[in-house]
Amino acid sequence: MSSFWSATVQTFLDTPPDTITGALAVAQIRHFRINETRQLRAWEASIAMLRAGLADLPEARAWQVLLEYPMLRLGRRPDTIILTDRAILVLEFKAGATQFTPADRRQVEDYAIDLHDFHAASRHHPILPILVAEHAPAADALLPMPIAGAMVCLVGGGQEIHHGEGGLAEWGNALRASPALWRVRAAPDILSATDPRQRLGRLPGLAPLPALHLDVSIRQIRSAAAAGWVNHVLAGEAPLAAALALSDGAIPFHLTRSLAHLRAWLQAKARGLRRAGLLASSGAKRLRAEGLGAELPHQDPAAVAHWFLDHFPDIRASNALETVATEFSCQGLELDYAGLCWGTDLIREPDRIPWRVRQFRGTAWQVPRGEEAIANQINTYRVLLTRARYETAIFVPPGHPADPTRSPATLDNIAAFLTTCGARELTPHAAAIIPEPEMLLL
Repeated sequence: MSSFWSATVQTFLDTPPDTITGALAVAQIRHFRINETRQLRAWEASIAMLRAGLADLPEARAWQVLLEYPMLRLGRRPDTIILTDRAILVLEFKAGATQFTPADRRQVEDYAIDLHDFHAASRHHPILPILVAEHAPAADALLPMPIAGAMVCLVGGGQEIHHGEGGLAEWGNALRASPALWRVRAAPDILSATDPRQRLGRLPGLAPLPALHLDVSIRQIRSAAAAGWVNHVLAGEAPLAAALALSDGAIPFHLTRSLAHLRAWLQAKARGLRRAGLLASSGAKRLRAEGLGAELPHQDPAAVAHWFLDHFPDIRASNALETVATEFSCQGLELDYAGLCWGTDLIREPDRIPWRVRQFRGTAWQVPRGEEAIANQINTYRVLLTRARYETAIFVPPGHPADPTRSPATLDNIAAFLTTCGARELTPHAAAIIPEPEMLLL
């Protein structure tokens, strides 16, 4: 584990408190650029309480103490984690408090649950949430937390994009392995799905409940048919996609072969607080040749926050149309208008119904054979095609005849298929078109 400060209990007791507080302050500044006096006082109080509690426990000298442990991607930091020979203790200190509130209890219990769910090494050990306060009775801090409850899981099919993601089937595996007695209610369609990763499987106490099937899209607010159209497109079912587009009247998907037209359209749509942005698959490596190589760093929370929350003329904002967000940055998030830049990592081949998935290695495209890799790449485009609340414009590059990694014929096949499926030609907006940069030969 990586924390602001870590050592054995013996080292913790031997180290002067101000040395520990100083190390915590340095780590705080390095991570968050702040150093509040109140935080320093809270650390001093919690270190004092922890030393008092551990000093009289000889068996604890080999235990490990971790102070301020950041849970990556969750933005949370439990005050203290103690690794004992029997369990993991998650401690939350409330300096100056005389009693515990329900919110305090929920906070420390949430830390314990997060540690179980998001830290694989902790998953097989007992995890005990403990509240500690200066003036509260000790027994109160150790009152047992309730362990019964209900979980409501909103499941979106075809969202597995990472290696190892098991989809809904993993929920079934976890429930079958759990010693707890769960009563499970599920939408009927997830009990009989053809994709094994989307099938819950048989469970004791499982009963279908049709009311749990949410069949009205709340993301694509202008078309209830958008999600179904995307599913048909990615299944290679052009006639079904076209029929759905025809019945819908105005499917919210456009097609263009001009990046300048795409940018002008997005700029015109991003009025007021409306948000537009460029999206692309992380596997679409040859979009770099189109000037789309600046990728939003999805592991940088500050960069992602600027992209989704700020507005042009802040060049870090999605509306600036300078940085492309991949599936890893935008999954679970939304734009009002999306410009999807289609790469040659997912292509059409003559006389073949399924899409051909490719991975770029070195200087050439290769075809993966693993079923999971193929399914994840198709799901990548499912994620990207369903990020817009209003409309999505798809840019299929023209390619270059001298570059086999972005063959014009290959890209023409993609554009032709999307047109057959019902994607409408993007009409250049009245806004001024930004000219494409000309190649300078030296």
